Amino acid sequence: MNWFMQVGGKRNRTYAMELLNQVHAKLIHVVQPAIWRTHIAALLAHKRGVNPHAVVESLSSIQTREQNSPAILHLGTDLALTLRAELLDTVYHAVAIDKGIELVTANSAYADRAKHLGHIRLLRDWAARSRIAERDGHAPRRGRSAAPDKHHKKH
Repeated sequence: MNWFMQVGGKRNRTYAMELLNQVHAKLIHVVQPAIWRTHIAALLAHKRGVNPHAVVESLSSIQTREQNSPAILHLGTDLALTLRAELLDTVYHAVAIDKGIELVTANSAYADRAKHLGHIRLLRDWAARSRIAERDGHAPRRGRSAAPDKHHKKH
């Protein structure tokens, strides 16, 4: 769910809400590294205007498939070294690669560095694809797994 924290601007917040609503409706299944709840709580704990206890409660209600294998951590570490990115960014991508799914991210700087590896889609592109399918009379793919990315720092 970390992509939700990355968004800047009204349009991106709308896309993030669309994706979050599909997650809550169980139309999309989320696969995350096991650290994701702790990671988000740590990022939000000291933000002004955020109730950290409410955040923890909200995070606890989100159903995800958590991944904690050494292979994912090894891949995340390799990606961090190769891409010169933080492990807390790359471990989410490692989950997506390992599971053969897409990392949905609002972090365009990371997406640009990692796009050659595949298994990554910008939040705005995910939203556009979803709307195109609906306009064509086809429902967006349901039950599809996504590995949403984490926070936005300086990107």
